[in-house]
Amino acid sequence: AELQAMTQKFIAQKTVAELPGVSDMRAPLIVYADSHTSKEALLAYKELRSWGYGNASILKGGFAAWQAAGLPVAAGDASTRIVYEKKLAPGAIAPQEFTALASAVDTVLLIDVRTDEEVASGKISGARHIPLEKLEGVAAELPRDREILIYCANGIRAEMAHQTLTAMGIRNRYLNETVSIAKDGSFKI
Repeated sequence: AELQAMTQKFIAQKTVAELPGVSDMRAPLIVYADSHTSKEALLAYKELRSWGYGNASILKGGFAAWQAAGLPVAAGDASTRIVYEKKLAPGAIAPQEFTALASAVDTVLLIDVRTDEEVASGKISGARHIPLEKLEGVAAELPRDREILIYCANGIRAEMAHQTLTAMGIRNRYLNETVSIAKDGSFKI
């Protein structure tokens, strides 16, 4: 019922539905109840999936199965705080570190591998635009005295660019996140 109320609130406010503390839509979320077939567990699972959390699941067998497996449990009031720390993929950079380094143009080269059409609506200030399909052809010209950070709209092409440059022996990291970029060069991860 609480998740449904949150959904209605998000709809009324025309905001993105997300759990407090979990903006990563790929975060593993496990719903549990007395039984994995309980109405509450199924409803919570459905709501989380409708919000875009694609890695939500229901604990088979419910809480009793967890206990029977000898897994850790805690007594007392249920926590209302979510603690989730995303594990970075090899070569990925944490969003906070990317944000901190993005303005260090003397020591960092930001490469935007989005399409010309995407960049027309804005790119991060100081970034160099090299569409993914052209990156391999200009890679030899990239400076080796600055850290190379790659980004795109959602991390997929940035990871492909990372793999391309890494295979060529060029050290780099990539942002594996969704990025919104304004015309003025400001951005939000």
